[in-house]
Amino acid sequence: MTVMRYLRSVLGIALTLLLGAMLLATIYFTLFDLQWIAFLAGVLFAAVAASASQASKSQWLVMRRTRQLQRIKHLLADETARHARTAEALKAAESRFQRLGDALPAPQSAAQPIGAVNDTMAGSQQNGDTFYLESMNEQFISGSDPRALLMQALQEDRFMLYAQTIRPLSGTVPYQRCFEVLLRLQKANQDLLPPGGFFPVAERYNLMGEIDRWVVRNVIKWCLDKQRSDPAWQMPLYSVNLAAASLREPEFALYVRSELQRHTFPASKLCFEIAEQDVINYHGAVQAFMSTLRPLGCRFTLDAFGSTKVSFAPLKDLTLDFLKIDGVIIQNILTDPGNLAKIRAIATASRKIGIRTIAEWVESDDTVATLRKLGVDYAQGFGIGKLGPIAQVS
Repeated sequence: MTVMRYLRSVLGIALTLLLGAMLLATIYFTLFDLQWIAFLAGVLFAAVAASASQASKSQWLVMRRTRQLQRIKHLLADETARHARTAEALKAAESRFQRLGDALPAPQSAAQPIGAVNDTMAGSQQNGDTFYLESMNEQFISGSDPRALLMQALQEDRFMLYAQTIRPLSGTVPYQRCFEVLLRLQKANQDLLPPGGFFPVAERYNLMGEIDRWVVRNVIKWCLDKQRSDPAWQMPLYSVNLAAASLREPEFALYVRSELQRHTFPASKLCFEIAEQDVINYHGAVQAFMSTLRPLGCRFTLDAFGSTKVSFAPLKDLTLDFLKIDGVIIQNILTDPGNLAKIRAIATASRKIGIRTIAEWVESDDTVATLRKLGVDYAQGFGIGKLGPIAQVS
């Protein structure tokens, strides 16, 4: 096509030159006859106009093709960037599953801690029930009632409190000792169930509220027992994850308030982690929950911030103490300038509205140093401290 356009342009110019030569010859041989001159001048003008039109059209085609090439170039760049982001997301997911796999014990081993309240639930509802029944049925009671098995585990205190350190990145932030409280379920033979082994069942049978009550009750009990046995012990801040079912239940907040008042427990040492998605889905219920416990001194954390998009709109009308940045954003800050800029913006905006930031999934000293430069207040992850029984970790 390019060769054809070139040939047409050359032919147009050649024709114009030929007509010009013919005009000059005619003028010379017709002794400057005005009629011939006018006629041939008209022909020459038409030829020049046609040539100019052809040249303009060719220029327009070139410009259009250039714009098309530019659009294709931009589309290719966008597709390349999208592919890179997808690859990074897959890499992050693989890394997360790898870390979860590393945390799982070998079969029949009770030596390694496994599972967590806020760990990703693995498998489908049916697989969760099947695994739970196979793992627990022989240990507790005969029959196949998962709800009864969980209720018995609650009554026999077979759940265990675990914890993970949340390290401050500067000496000026409040709460220099912070821990996230996690949960395990112990079987009769002392083995521990892995993540997802009982949460799907608890959700299916509406028992998450009972489990959250157990956690609150036993965190308070453990702290008071520790204080009695060691008067010099300084109580840290303990952060407890809450299920959506507990947030939607008005009686749950009243239960927490009753437990705090009954034991004269310092409410400022108890923080509740609420997932960003639950804040979005049940904003009114979350607001009511916080308004019940905030006057007592309880603290609140928004968990998994930025997991879908970075927006402070869900925080409207909520008084939060901490904002935990989703680990998907944290993981690649050493290689991804976009995530680096995103974390800087989150830290800056949070500081302006008086909220402390926590980075999760922190796995290296380089990441810690970068987060400190960005103004993030706390860090949590395997690079900070591994999971362990609450008595050993805190």
